[in-house]
Amino acid sequence: MTRLAIVDGRGLVVTFVRADTPAGWQPPDGCRAVPESSLPAGWRMAPPPTQPVPESITAVQARDWLICRGMLADVDAAIGRIESPVERERVRVWWEYETVLRRDSSQVARWANAIGLSESQLDDAFREASLVAP
Repeated sequence: MTRLAIVDGRGLVVTFVRADTPAGWQPPDGCRAVPESSLPAGWRMAPPPTQPVPESITAVQARDWLICRGMLADVDAAIGRIESPVERERVRVWWEYETVLRRDSSQVARWANAIGLSESQLDDAFREASLVAP
């Protein structure tokens, strides 16, 4: 089956459709349909749109995300490695009783770093966790 590439005004392939589209079908405004086999060299698929990073997620959403990845115990282990007993207990209380985790929180940055998440991985974690029903 031949496919048609739907190409936007910037020359990016935004999607593909089957060539046996219904009579009268037209590509979206600002786009054109090109047989996939005749795409010029250098044309590429448009990257998927990036979802914004939520400002916050619930503690339940965060824990669910961690459980699904087998990382919940990593948080507890990271808290246990804090040398200062006072600081360790402060972080434990925060982790156990905070109901909303803000992306810009220094505590969130601390535990993410402690379990090995980069900034971009933390952003992805917030995006994915926000999809869990609170």
